[in-house]
Amino acid sequence: MFFRKHTKEIGNYHFNLSQGPLYVMELIKINDLLHEISFTGHHIIFDGWSIGLMLEELSELYSKSVQSLEMELPDPDLLGEYSAELINRSRKFEHKETKKYWKNYLSNPLPDFSLPISKDRPIHRTYDSDVLGFPLPKEIVKQIKKHPQRRRLV
Repeated sequence: MFFRKHTKEIGNYHFNLSQGPLYVMELIKINDLLHEISFTGHHIIFDGWSIGLMLEELSELYSKSVQSLEMELPDPDLLGEYSAELINRSRKFEHKETKKYWKNYLSNPLPDFSLPISKDRPIHRTYDSDVLGFPLPKEIVKQIKKHPQRRRLV
């Protein structure tokens, strides 16, 4: 009960982009054998890919800790190297052709996207949010655990 209430409260955390922090992670002891991790991050620094990467690395560190192995992760890519790779990629023929295709495609009028919505948006922006938690069936968890091993991610 505590964890559910706490998760809902932390899900409404207001991030200060100029002073931080931009994420909050807590390890909560439920009892001697059960701990829960609560993580809330601002979307400006965490997207679907980066949160997945963080969870993979956290899982790897936990597994190594439990097995009393040395906990070490590879060094992160340097931003300068990443920028140079993007610049080099943007000079390639394939990139130019792709850019040309999308410029042409997006120059056409946009289709009408009148989508139904379940409720009206408030006139003034609110920061109300909610946390949805649900258990996964054991068979799905088994499949998820197999996936990284097949791709040699863990």
